[in-house]
Amino acid sequence: RLMLSLTKMGMGNFTRTNSEDCLIAVRGNGLKRINAGIKNTVFTPYTTHSQKPDEVRQGIVELIGDVPRIELFARQRVEGWDAWGNEL
Repeated sequence: RLMLSLTKMGMGNFTRTNSEDCLIAVRGNGLKRINAGIKNTVFTPYTTHSQKPDEVRQGIVELIGDVPRIELFARQRVEGWDAWGNEL
């Protein structure tokens, strides 16, 4: 019940979607994984439309360390991240 009260279910075309997907891409040979304990699913309370949870950014930094990174389709600027999006 707790998760149902903290998440919002969207309309969806085939299923009732309620996730924000995060893609991690690298160029060249990739990066060394610093922390093997990062989970691929994060449950967090719903905020504003398409706003990325801070826990996801923190997990990415823990996963690959302090390297240059960018958030695409960003809605806010976050220290340590380049940001690209028409709502900035």
